[in-house]
Amino acid sequence: MINFIKNKAFEKTHKIEIDEKILDPKNIKQFFNESKCHQTIKTYGNQRTKKLQGELYNKEKEIRDMEGKLQKKYEDKDQLINRIIALSHEINSEDRGSLTKELEKAKIDIENVKEEIDKFKSDLEEKQILLKDIQKKLYKVMAEISYTRFLHERQKLSKVQKNIRGLRKKLDGMRTEKEGIEEKLNDLYHMLHGVMGHQQMEQMDLTFLKDFSEEEEEVKDNG
Repeated sequence: MINFIKNKAFEKTHKIEIDEKILDPKNIKQFFNESKCHQTIKTYGNQRTKKLQGELYNKEKEIRDMEGKLQKKYEDKDQLINRIIALSHEINSEDRGSLTKELEKAKIDIENVKEEIDKFKSDLEEKQILLKDIQKKLYKVMAEISYTRFLHERQKLSKVQKNIRGLRKKLDGMRTEKEGIEEKLNDLYHMLHGVMGHQQMEQMDLTFLKDFSEEEEEVKDNG
């Protein structure tokens, strides 16, 4: 569900609230896997996204640290397994009973490591769940902010398009007015030309139309 709430900051624009249930985990995962993800959040986010992004960084770091510790425990387990195999071989084949205590200690150590591995895996799973929860919240806020911004920009575009339509209408009217004025000027000029003659009209044009000619050239240059 997407709720539209009036935003008093500007008319006809809405703040968006998105129900988390409609968010697709695949889209969330894809968003956070993109290299430009954090730059996008930084560019279009707000104080709330900044806070969530900080939580996200911290949780990602905790998970990386936990994965490193878990990997180390797996290595310890492998070393102990190899140690137990080697000790067992020496005891059985070489009759070195003195190594029995060392073997028993290695078996106890590997059980402890297994318990630690299980604990790390459980903790890691919990942190990954928390990470996904933070990602979902951040994705939700970014979707709300982005669509609110989209509506705002769409409203601005509508106003610009409305102004353009108004200017075009005004320009069409001015073109019609211009054509009417030009027609009257032509009629008057032809009449004057017939009454006063070519030579007299030329002298009057040079005297009185100089300023108009300069203005018309300036309009052409700026057009």
